[in-house]
Amino acid sequence: MLRCMKRAAIILVLLATAGCEMIVPPWKVASLEEKADQPVTCAAGADCDEKWGRARQWVRKHSRLQIEKQTDSLLQTAKSLNLSPDVAFVITKVPQGNDTYLITYQADCDDWMGCDPALLKLKASFVNFVMYGKK
Repeated sequence: MLRCMKRAAIILVLLATAGCEMIVPPWKVASLEEKADQPVTCAAGADCDEKWGRARQWVRKHSRLQIEKQTDSLLQTAKSLNLSPDVAFVITKVPQGNDTYLITYQADCDDWMGCDPALLKLKASFVNFVMYGKK
């Protein structure tokens, strides 16, 4: 009986911690939202080349899905399917005029319980890395 209770406790702990990356603690939401809401912009030339290179590097590191399309203005991974928590990305570089560009970020997964890692954490990480080179 005691052995069964220990196993049940271990299983509960494993289940409880399995989705930790999918949840953003309430005390971190405001800070992450502030970071994630910053626009990612660049100036034509070396600035855009560097930031677009960082965007590619970030997607390669953070995507569990294969990159399907990669151009000088589009990065797109395979779609997340079959209730997968794996995140799919679409990153674009859009001209804004006056030799400036906006690097847009879209992410989603096919799991109704949430994506792994949480989308807010990912976007804040993307903005921070692409704009400032910080992890």
